[in-house]
Amino acid sequence: MKFNKKLVVATLSTALGLGIVGSITGTVAWYQYSTRATTSIIGSSGGKTGVLQIKMAGAEDSTYTRDLYTATLTSGRSNTVLYPCTFGGIENNVALPATAKRNPSVGKGNPENWADATSAVDYIQYSVTLRAQQYNASTEQVEPLQDINIYLSDIMLEDADTTAGDLTSALRMHIHTNDGTTDKYFLIGSAATTLDTYGHLDIDGDGVADKVGGYEKDPHHNDLIMYGVENSQQKCMGISDVEGTTTAIGKTNASGTLNVTVTLWLEGWAQLNPYTSPNTDVKAMWSNKTIGKTIHAGLTFDVDTQFDA
Repeated sequence: MKFNKKLVVATLSTALGLGIVGSITGTVAWYQYSTRATTSIIGSSGGKTGVLQIKMAGAEDSTYTRDLYTATLTSGRSNTVLYPCTFGGIENNVALPATAKRNPSVGKGNPENWADATSAVDYIQYSVTLRAQQYNASTEQVEPLQDINIYLSDIMLEDADTTAGDLTSALRMHIHTNDGTTDKYFLIGSAATTLDTYGHLDIDGDGVADKVGGYEKDPHHNDLIMYGVENSQQKCMGISDVEGTTTAIGKTNASGTLNVTVTLWLEGWAQLNPYTSPNTDVKAMWSNKTIGKTIHAGLTFDVDTQFDA
C-alpha cells in the first residue's frame, strides 16, 4: 500500500545483545539464558503538511519529538538483563496475561509454580504515544488529525548473526494500541506460528526428560513430567501479515493521538535446535551456541495517503 511520505515517520529500533550471566552447569534449558538490551527510537524526514510525533506515554506534551533514545525508553530499568520467558498459550489478538513466567524448578510442571517474569527486568515493555498533526492554512493553527489509520510500514525481528544458531524464531513482539476507547492487540513473530507451550523438559540436565521421581513404590515415579499447560498453544502473526499491509494497528482519536505499548521477549518454548538426547520427547532445549548473540528488532509507524495536500 502507499504510505503518506508528507508525514514525519516515527521509527522504533531495538538492538539487543545476548550475554550470559553467571555460570551454567549440566544441560542448559531455555530458562537459563540471558540477554542484554538497548533500545532507541529513530525518526526519518518527512514533508511540510503534517507530522507524526512520538513521546513516552504520560510525559508532557512538550516532549513530543521525532526521536526517542535508549536513556528515555529504558529509564527505571533495574538492569539490562533479559531472560527467555513465556506468556503461555495466547492468540494473536488478545491482551497479554498480567504475568509472564520463567525459570521452572525440576518437578514443577504447573506454570503457576514457576517464577514470575518481571517487566523491565526479564523482558522489554514500554509505552509511547503517537500524535498526528496538520497545519491549517485558513486558521493558521496546528490541528490534530483525527481518525487517522496508523500502520506498520516496516517490522524487524531477526538474529544479527545466524552462523551459530538462529534465534529469530524465538523473538516475539506484542503490540497493544488504545485510542481512549478501543483496544487492539497484535502478537507478531518472524513468521506466522502455532507453537506448543507445553512439553517435556530436561531441567536437571541428566540427558533425559525429567521424571516425577520419588519412592519406587509410587506407581507414577517413572512418569514424565509435563511442563506448562497441556494442549496450550501460542498463535502469532508473521511480519508479512502486518508489515506494509492494509492492517491498521489503530486510529488517532479526537486529540490526534494513539497510545502504543510494545512488549518484546524471547519465547522460551521456541524449538531452536534439535535435541540430541535419546529421549526425543524433550522440547525447547537451546544449544549453548546461542549464548552471546545479538538480535535486532524494530518498528516503523506510518499513515495512509488520505491527507496528501
